[in-house]
Amino acid sequence: MIETYKESHSITVYTASGKIQCSSVICTIPIGVLQSMPSSFFQPSLPSKFKTLLNSMTSGLLNKVFLLFDHVFWNTSIDMYHTFLPKRLFPPHTENGDWLIEFVDLYRMTGQPILMVLMAIDAGEAIERSTDSVVQDVFKQHFSQVFKESNFNIIKMKVTRWKSDPFSRGSYMVRVFIKF
Repeated sequence: MIETYKESHSITVYTASGKIQCSSVICTIPIGVLQSMPSSFFQPSLPSKFKTLLNSMTSGLLNKVFLLFDHVFWNTSIDMYHTFLPKRLFPPHTENGDWLIEFVDLYRMTGQPILMVLMAIDAGEAIERSTDSVVQDVFKQHFSQVFKESNFNIIKMKVTRWKSDPFSRGSYMVRVFIKF
């Protein structure tokens, strides 16, 4: 909680380890986290123009999947691939259609056989809801088709799940413009 006292030009910030007295505060809390906080977080409450501005923003979603393979099976002279990933590969999706996703080759940068997959909006939501084993199975199947290679193993995988992360609640800020 953050309390402001106009008379003394003092601000009190309450943290898990105690309270801090100061004359000013720069708040860098992500929009998604700020919007999920109770209205009593700021005392006194934020002015209405700030509340209106805060409500006109939303958190976008760009999840990443980092895949470490047992060997390189793609063309390392190309840094980025774009491909279509069938929606039906992610349960419970049964509809036809594809998501445009990007693969970024990190081999030249790291010296390790790593691909980073960028998945935004609905594709990012699908990753968010899927277990790691489902995500791994989907990419094993997809890479086998895209690169015409099936003799590889995924050694390690890391999936960002920014929307469900309580410290971010999304991965970037989007301002919603409304015309009247």
